[in-house]
This record gives sequence, C-alpha cells and structure tokens, in this order.
Amino acid sequence: MIDIAARMNEEIQKAQKRAEEVIKDFKNKLASGETTREELANSQAQSDIPTDPTQKQAALDQSVICSVACCCNQYPNQGSADQNLYQACVHGVYATADAALNYKSRYKSEVSFDMGIEIDGIPRLFMHRDPNNPDYTEPSHNWMARIKEVEGYQPGEGYIRSPDLTVVKNPAKPPTVDNIEKVIEYKFKEDRRDIRQDEAYEEIAGGRKNYAIYGIGGQPQDREAACNCKNPGQII
Repeated sequence: MIDIAARMNEEIQKAQKRAEEVIKDFKNKLASGETTREELANSQAQSDIPTDPTQKQAALDQSVICSVACCCNQYPNQGSADQNLYQACVHGVYATADAALNYKSRYKSEVSFDMGIEIDGIPRLFMHRDPNNPDYTEPSHNWMARIKEVEGYQPGEGYIRSPDLTVVKNPAKPPTVDNIEKVIEYKFKEDRRDIRQDEAYEEIAGGRKNYAIYGIGGQPQDREAACNCKNPGQII
C-alpha cells in the first residue's frame, strides 16, 4: 500500500504541475499573439492529447482517476479476513497524496458533508478546524467526534455523506459550492448502487452533470463510466 500511495502521489503531483504548465503556456501564446484559440483548436484535432486547457485538465483528471482505480483494483488493501478492501486503497492513495501536498491537492478523498444543513447552496462540509484560517483545506479526520453538530443525527440514515472523491477547481481553497468541479464515486466488482446516495452526491456536486460514477472490475451499469485497466491510456 505504501508503494502504491507513493507512486500515485508522484503521478498526482505531476498531473497538477503539467496542468498548470499547459494553462500558463496557453495564456503566454495568446498574449504574445503567437497563436489564436482557433489555431490551438486545429492543432488539438491532430493530436491524441488535448491542447485546450479545459480539455487537457479533463484528460489529466481522467488519467488520475483511472490510474488509482486500476491500481487499487489489482492491488487492493487486505482486511483481517483476507478480504479485498478496494475503497480503503483508494482513500489511502488520495489521502496520502493530499497530505504530501500540504492538503493542497486537487483531489480530496472522503470529505464529509452534513446533508441537513446547506451553506451557500450545498450541504455543509466538515473540514479540519483552524480558527486562524477559514479557508483551511485539510478534511476533518474524525467527523464522528463532531456528531453533536448534526441536528437529529441517526446512524445509517444518510445524514452524513462522504463521496469517494471531490475534485476542486482551486486546490488552495476548500470544496465549497463555487470550488467543486466534480464528485466521483467508485464502484468495484459487485458493489451495489444506492439511489439515495446518488441523489445526495448530485446535490453535493451542484447537479447531475458534475457527478460521475466509475464502475471498475465488472460490467458498468447505467450512467457508469469505465476505465480500461488493461490499457488505461495514461498521459501522465
């Protein structure tokens, strides 16, 4: 697990750095008059790798999402009864990478949201408390210790939701309504879908178009994206 997390941490950092370089290069070329948006679009059509910054970032995100999924599908954590713990592997990889980046990763694992209270249009998120920094980007490590803050809480009733992955636009800010780009749910092998969970994650994401489900290691179901783990086509 340590080797997997370390390798994926490097890949995530490379993806973020490359995305920043692409955006910077794009802006420099436009500012200097070296190219136009139309010329960049034409060059993109002749390349397997997008050159438009938005599409480039989407391709990098897809690469990271599938790299982690395929890696954990093949090398999952092992439980005490030798069961495969795919989700624990995914969480470990993203959380380790986030910590290594001083909690400034674009990819936030299992951020918890209080579905009973909305702030600025989305459920309230639980972040690590820092009275001197309201924009602290470290997720709360133990939301159960703050259960008294959740009005009417009942276990197993969906009062708290923790998506597998929340992708943010600006890694220097917490995943608030204006900073969530996408919410991702992984389903491995025979994991079952939950309609209530899907609806909650759509609410957190700010709409259905910002919520994606990845079916890994089995036949993708309705609305599920897939990763080709035999040849994920990584570009990072």
